[in-house]
Amino acid sequence: MEQTAARLRELALFVRSLGNVEFDPWHRPIRPGKWSVHEILGHIWLWDTYNLEFMIPFIKEDAELRFANHASINGNAEWFARTIGKADMIRNVTKTREELVQA
Repeated sequence: MEQTAARLRELALFVRSLGNVEFDPWHRPIRPGKWSVHEILGHIWLWDTYNLEFMIPFIKEDAELRFANHASINGNAEWFARTIGKADMIRNVTKTREELVQA
């Protein structure tokens, strides 16, 4: 469990370091046909949020888990990334990732 927590923390640290990335590369796809860094972080944030709200509480209670519609979450990640600025994205991703570590 501690190894998983360490990996989750590593991503939060990495995301904080992205605050130094300039605007153009931030919104440019990492390769043709792929998401931008901003969209990838939106994807991570939405999945972390889903896990915090719909998976972790039920695991602790030994309840039945509800799995998300992957296409819906992934589509929302693209949309969400277009509605939020860089600083807010970094703040949301790192805050939610840290909450996931504590869960």
